[in-house]
Amino acid sequence: MVEDIKSEGVDSMSSALWTQNGVLPFGIKDPFSVYTLEFRRVRTTVGVFSKKTVDLDLKKISGIEMRQSVLGRLFHYGTIVLVTWGKDVPDITMTVKNPERVRRSITNAIEKVQPHGKSYQYRNKRRN
Repeated sequence: MVEDIKSEGVDSMSSALWTQNGVLPFGIKDPFSVYTLEFRRVRTTVGVFSKKTVDLDLKKISGIEMRQSVLGRLFHYGTIVLVTWGKDVPDITMTVKNPERVRRSITNAIEKVQPHGKSYQYRNKRRN
C-alpha cells in the first residue's frame, strides 16, 4: 500500500485500493492531480480550471515504466508510465510519491485481474 493514502473523498463502499495526489518537483504535493487504483482500473484526474479524467482497465496495461531522477530519489518521487496494448488507448503518465510502492501496488492488482492471461513487462528507467 502507498503511505499517502487519501482517505477523504473516498467513501468506505468504494473499490479504491489507494488514492494519491500527484507530485511536483522536489516532492511537493500537486492538489490538482489525483491518481486512484481500483480493483479493475486506474483512474487519473488532472486539471485546475477544467478537469480531465481517464479510466484505464488493468487488462489493457502491457507494461509499467518507472522513471526516477537523482532529485526524485532524494525526495522520494518519480514518474510511472502505464504502457497500454493498442494505439486506441493512450499511455498514462503519473508523477507520484514513492513510485516503487505505487508500481508494486499496480503490479499486484494486474496479477489479480489477469493471473494467467497476457503478461506485462516492468521497465525501470532512471534518468541521471
